[in-house]
Amino acid sequence: MDVSFLRLLFFPPQRERTTSSTSLSGTGD
Repeated sequence: MDVSFLRLLFFPPQRERTTSSTSLSGTGD
């Protein structure tokens, strides 16, 4: 499976970047 695909599902771009994007996602900024 593609991690990027799962990442988009769990962490939509420009959606939950204020909640816990640095904790879970850790990508972008």
